[in-house]
Amino acid sequence: MEEQILRLLGRPDYVPANVPELLRHLRLSPNRQQELQRALRGLEHSGRIARTKGNRYIQSREADLIPGRIQINRQGKGFLRLDDAGLKEIMIPENATSTALHGDRVLVRRDVKAKGLRPERIEQETGTVIRILERKRTQIVGTLQQGRQFLYVIPDDPRMPHDIYVPPPRDVGRPANVGDKVVVEMAEWESRHTNPEGEIIEVLGAPDAEGVDMLSVLRQYQLPLHFPKNVLHEARAIGTNVAPGDLAGREDCRRHAVVTIDPDDAKDFDDAICLQRISHDQWKLWVHIADVSHYVKPGSALDVEARQRGNSTYLVDRVIPMLPEALSNELCSLKPNVDRLTKCVEFLVSNEGRVLSTKFYPAVIHSQRRFTYKEVLAILQRPPNDQKNSRSASASLSSPGGGEGRGEEVEYFSAQIPSPQPSPRSGGARESRAAQGSATADPIERMLHDAHELAQRIRRARFKAGSLELDFPEMKIRLDEQGRIARIERVENDVSHQLIEEYMLLANEAVAARLMGQNLKAIYRVHEEPDERRLQEYREEVLSHHVPCGNLTKRPEVQKLLQKLGTLAIGAALKIGFLRSLMRARYAVEPLGHYGLAKAKYTHFTSPIRRYADLVVHRALFQKSHGPAHSLKETAEHISDTERNSADAERDSKDVKLYAFLKAQLQSPKPTPYPALVIDVRNFGFFVDVPGLAMSGLVHLSSIEDDFYVFDEARGQLTGRRNRRVIRLGDKLQVQVAKVDSFKKQVDFRLARDGKIEPPRPARGREPDQKRQWTPESRPRRNFGRRRRGR
Repeated sequence: MEEQILRLLGRPDYVPANVPELLRHLRLSPNRQQELQRALRGLEHSGRIARTKGNRYIQSREADLIPGRIQINRQGKGFLRLDDAGLKEIMIPENATSTALHGDRVLVRRDVKAKGLRPERIEQETGTVIRILERKRTQIVGTLQQGRQFLYVIPDDPRMPHDIYVPPPRDVGRPANVGDKVVVEMAEWESRHTNPEGEIIEVLGAPDAEGVDMLSVLRQYQLPLHFPKNVLHEARAIGTNVAPGDLAGREDCRRHAVVTIDPDDAKDFDDAICLQRISHDQWKLWVHIADVSHYVKPGSALDVEARQRGNSTYLVDRVIPMLPEALSNELCSLKPNVDRLTKCVEFLVSNEGRVLSTKFYPAVIHSQRRFTYKEVLAILQRPPNDQKNSRSASASLSSPGGGEGRGEEVEYFSAQIPSPQPSPRSGGARESRAAQGSATADPIERMLHDAHELAQRIRRARFKAGSLELDFPEMKIRLDEQGRIARIERVENDVSHQLIEEYMLLANEAVAARLMGQNLKAIYRVHEEPDERRLQEYREEVLSHHVPCGNLTKRPEVQKLLQKLGTLAIGAALKIGFLRSLMRARYAVEPLGHYGLAKAKYTHFTSPIRRYADLVVHRALFQKSHGPAHSLKETAEHISDTERNSADAERDSKDVKLYAFLKAQLQSPKPTPYPALVIDVRNFGFFVDVPGLAMSGLVHLSSIEDDFYVFDEARGQLTGRRNRRVIRLGDKLQVQVAKVDSFKKQVDFRLARDGKIEPPRPARGREPDQKRQWTPESRPRRNFGRRRRGR
């Protein structure tokens, strides 16, 4: 019925019609009027059609009405993520968001202006929210406060600027005190000019009580703490071991030297690899991925719950898994020394890292070792095992007459076979030395060295093909037994991470190519090209700092710029600005390619334990189906939303721990100084990135007492009137915590006492202590607007 209606409304000769006229146009009998009205309501609710005055129906786009999901930043500005991937993003000003909340599905009217005779210029398309189609959430977490005549709740989410009026709580199980964290069920909110109202449905407790901070995050993002009983029962019924019947139709890879490489605290091992040289210029690479689809059947209770969750969520103190632990940490996890089922991508790769052929099949493995990234890095930093001794050890295990490829195969595949011991009768020095060499040589460690070298060749080829270097160090928070921050660790994307990363990217690309080549319906990982207007704004900002920058719509120029930024002190700050100008990666049924990776064919295949998208792709590739009930497009949109929700929850879980940690520092007589980098300069202060805390914040000019600072808009710097001290983008300095605002989720810093400012290295060869000379040629070529924030 809906398809018939849309076809009718899309006809060139269609005139807006009401229900009786639509019945006639569609040649439906009068007794089907209720069915027609239900279909019309559904289409109107989805935003695909609109009802005009006189109850006549038209397609939404005919009235410049666009449905989509709104993303609101902390400044209150909205950005519409459109249902139609072919349309550009629409910006919604703060005063045009109506009563929309972050994540709501809305109907937006585009602001269309007459072009006239004005020259064309790249401008951000704007719009106004005219209708809320669907609330993302109606339950809000916040802090209870007492007004003069009523109670109200301040939402934890800074993207919601309105307080919520509430009556005294009733039947919530515990008394509510002013200052407590509570959960509010919002009522209908019809006007932006009045505060929303709601009812307290749960009292979480005092914000500083143990566990309340994380419970607030769980409630805010509606993350489940437990699995339904039927899901747990289904998981337990599967068993704990691989059954003999599960091996039918599978390649037996149990003698292969398969290993896993994961973080030291990981328990869900999705992927494993094995590498073997088969000739002097060719390698065979096996990428094994946990076969979750063998256990989680389409439409089962496990499948329904996994789709609902969309992905695992990694909070600072716990994991909210997509699958019960009986599967995620046990039967599906590729643990060492036990049989496990996998889906395998087998590659034939040249010495240069070029893929010559691929195979896809189900397999069974017996992982020989579980490595952490730290262990692999330590191995790669040591010289590889003595090649001569390793080769002699392998030769003693190979069959007579075996060629070079066969000898290598035995060498890698025989890691569990004891090394031969010297005969007590021989007593020969040569035999003893060979035996000693074979005892100390570790074929798996040698395989890791080979895997590293091949991965680096593949990585170099990837960047040569246009891939962008966008990695930043990650900060991992470690908690003590009381749930407080014990330390913050810096995790670099070193060669141990790159080893696994390159092989996983290879598998994802190969699977996408196979799906597209066979015209199979699936879900793809897409990263669309950035908006040209944003790139132009970013280019102007880069030029304002006298860093050479070409046309960023051309990929070689982007690569050249990123390479240049890697050599400059201000490079990290400008690189953050580039990331903000990019689109956000998402899931879609159309293979739109991946801009950041420069891959036309790309999907997610390698993490089915923690991502539902990968499970769908496994089914599409091996079972030629994706499951019942939901369309692929609905699933892609849903898991894109759950991924964003999890990312926000993960960030907030770190923030609440950090805020408590920093508030404690405010009470300390000796506040901790932190190295910081200036990433933005304004007329009221400057923003700094503090790597040691994995956060950024403002240093307000009012906190700097040594001088009065003047903002130079053209040069983007602050200059002291008396001491001529200059603060500019890229400066390195020491800061201390000055203020923590848990409501706004903001941290202000101040310069550390006796903190010196280290200026950035010049972009054009000028010495740091030389006075900057301004000439017409060196002056910025444009007047630059304010930098966009909050994206």
